Amino acid sequence: TKIRAGIFLVSLILSTILALMVGHNSIGRCFANYLLRTYRHSSDEEIGRLPTANGIMDNNSTKFEIPDLESMNIILPPKIDKLYADWRVPFPATNRSDLPTFWQIPKGGFSVVQRILSQCLNLAEVSKLGANHWETDLRIHETKEGMRYVNVDPTTVTGLQRGFELGLVPSGFAEVMFTPLIIEATTLFQVGYHGRFFTLFRHPSERAMGLYYAAKKSDPVVMMDMSVSEFARTRLPNNEMVRTLSSKTADEDVTRDDLYLAMEILRRKCVVGLVSSLSDSMYRFYDTFGWHLMVDENVKMCQAQLLQPGKNAASLFLPKGEALMEIERQNSMDLKLYQYALHLYDLQGGDDGQSATSR
Repeated sequence: TKIRAGIFLVSLILSTILALMVGHNSIGRCFANYLLRTYRHSSDEEIGRLPTANGIMDNNSTKFEIPDLESMNIILPPKIDKLYADWRVPFPATNRSDLPTFWQIPKGGFSVVQRILSQCLNLAEVSKLGANHWETDLRIHETKEGMRYVNVDPTTVTGLQRGFELGLVPSGFAEVMFTPLIIEATTLFQVGYHGRFFTLFRHPSERAMGLYYAAKKSDPVVMMDMSVSEFARTRLPNNEMVRTLSSKTADEDVTRDDLYLAMEILRRKCVVGLVSSLSDSMYRFYDTFGWHLMVDENVKMCQAQLLQPGKNAASLFLPKGEALMEIERQNSMDLKLYQYALHLYDLQGGDDGQSATSR
């Protein structure tokens, strides 16, 4: 420890001398900051503290060239093309027939969006809350916390089929739906009653760490001191987002064509939000789906309260070293899809990337 401290002290002295000799303080500061980071994290091979919401993108990701998808003339699967409305098509404030449908990406920020829309805007939702209901007609129930939900479970294929048979979307009972089965959810839609696709994106490496920490609490094998690297090799889903959008099973190889298809679905159909810009993303969702008409000071206060960092926020870690390499290997396509989602987020936001409601 004394040797390392000595090296650290010498590095600071050298950086000062370098700054004086060259005449540019920024060079010395950069040199010192580099050595400071190395000193702080050299004792930890797998994880380091999460510095910022998008720190992983800043520190570890290489520049991704945005493909010209429009020139590729990619053909979407008919059920996606016909049953999800294009995101550019205005959503009417009244006489609504389409259903805003949120894609639940594991550890991607779904729960906070659900709480805001349910508790702050009091929207009637279709979600996992509707599980274990087998009434022969549609009904709206309410939880003890006051969350209103329809008695249909859209997180299973069986539940989606039941929702179709009961006429969920034409009924107008539901104001928003949350499902991980974003492709299978087309079962519910028909001409005149489309889905409106929206979601939040979180950096795949951050999501992977979220899955790891969740498994540390529930999976006995992972709980027995399994490393991040081993978890990524043996339990982390491979390119989960691209697989979902391209309808590829876990046994099938994911190709670049699958990546381009996933990108094209997002480009044409999805209203993109980011976990790293959560507040602005919520206001974008409000503006897109006409919910901005419901936003008053009480809603803003409710949202601000729900967006406050949790008690465990400071204990989040990001992967590094071998662990980061393994996670990125498992998510090579998802990383590119995430970077494309960043591009779409800026594109959909216009010149300043902000919504009218948030101004």
